[in-house]
Parts: sequence; structure tokens; C-alpha cells
Amino acid sequence: MERYLSIIFFTLLFSCSTEEDGQKIVLDKEVINDIGNSIEIPSLDIVSKVDSIFYQNVFQMENGQYIAIAEPVNDRFEGLCLQLLEMAYDSSMNVIASSSYGYDSRTYFPTFFKQGKRTFLLVNTGERDSWGNKVMELTNKEFKEFGFIDVAKATRNRPGEDHEFRHENIARFSILSDNEPLTLTFTCDSIILFDDQKSALDTLLSSDQVKYVLKEGQLALETKY
Repeated sequence: MERYLSIIFFTLLFSCSTEEDGQKIVLDKEVINDIGNSIEIPSLDIVSKVDSIFYQNVFQMENGQYIAIAEPVNDRFEGLCLQLLEMAYDSSMNVIASSSYGYDSRTYFPTFFKQGKRTFLLVNTGERDSWGNKVMELTNKEFKEFGFIDVAKATRNRPGEDHEFRHENIARFSILSDNEPLTLTFTCDSIILFDDQKSALDTLLSSDQVKYVLKEGQLALETKY
């Protein structure tokens, strides 16, 4: 269902001020990834309330549309989602599409990839540690989902921490293939595979032992161990 956002939100997107109604607005950009092959998307680091939605970040796409991380004010069980926004003729913003929800995840941050003219997202879930990423294709009218990658970058914690490894977002260490079939591989030294879909959980592996391949519309895990 389309929701029409007020012109106030549109003004916030392009404001050069650092504050609006007491809320700090910071112009920011994603860090270009020298390890994987994600792409840089201009963003406004913004927290703004419009109607019953908090918008945490807004990313401006090259076709003039926007992606926002949206959180219901009423703290509904469904949690965070991504919304695809487009400016209407009257300068209001239309919600074109919403992604699936993150439920109890405290983050839903997208990392962007290109394959030719196609745009893909790895959407991180988790709290302090990453739980893995949802994989989506963004079109001009929807978020098309291909499944979940159950992996995180394994980073050794400092002595005295409860766990030996911290689970970091794998997205910026990911390589999306240039050709079909869509394939995801990883460039960091070590990864945690949360579920190998056989019997093993939370397995520490070399990144070259794991990849995901798109088969019949869903990502399939392939391992070498």
C-alpha cells in the first residue's frame, strides 16, 4: 500500500543545515570497499520522524529514487525494513515498495552491488554482532529477495572477552560475480558459518571454503570441507 510522505521529509533530504527541529543531520557517504566489490551510494545520515515511521538513513539512487531504513514508531514486532521512495509531482515522497522486516534485528543496513545494470543489496542483520545478511535485488518497483547468507567475518576479540571471535558484517568483504549465475564469494581470512545445512553450527572456516550460488531463484550454499 502506498503511503505519501510529507514535503517536510523531502526538505530534510536536501537540507544543507546540520540541524532541523533539534535533530542532527550529517551528510555522509559509504566507504568504498577495497576488498570486495560493493559500490558507493551517497547517503544522508539522518534520524527523522514522519508520521509513524523513523527514518535512520536515506540513500539516493542513480535513477532518482531513494532507499530508507524505516522503523515503526510504535515498536511493532516486525521491526526494521527498507523502503523504496520516489518523489511525486507535488514534491511529496511516495513509498513504492517495502522489503521484508528484520523482526528482532537491531540493524538493517544495506550494502550495494552492481551486476551490469542490476542492483543487489546485502542487508546486515544482528545486534552488536552480525547474524548474517539478506540478499535482495532492487528494481524500480520492488525488493526481490533471494535468501539469507549465514556467514560473518570472524575477528578475534581482545583477551578477557566472553567469546574468542567477534562476528562482523561480511558485506564489505563480499564479491558479487559479474556474470550469471549470481555467485557470492568472500575475501576475508576467516569466516563463521552459522549453519552448514547439514549438521554443523558456528563453524570457523577459511573464506575460500564457502560460496553462495543463485539456483532457481534462491541462494544455495556450497562448501569445500
